[in-house]
Amino acid sequence: MSSREPAPILTSQAVRNYAREVFGDPGKAFSWMSTTNRALKGMRPKDLIEYANASDLQLVMDELARIDQGVF
Repeated sequence: MSSREPAPILTSQAVRNYAREVFGDPGKAFSWMSTTNRALKGMRPKDLIEYANASDLQLVMDELARIDQGVF
């Protein structure tokens, strides 16, 4: 039996929290979430996470990670 803990489940709330962390301001995070994004195939991040399937959540998280690392 493995002692490893399962990976945390990614939720739309976790994505919103990470956006606030990345942008450092809830207003800036909201603005980013509400704006179409070329890296997300022209979709708004909030639309991708609204009905939250795992691949769309990860797509938005990956884009936030690139922004956080200065790669955009």
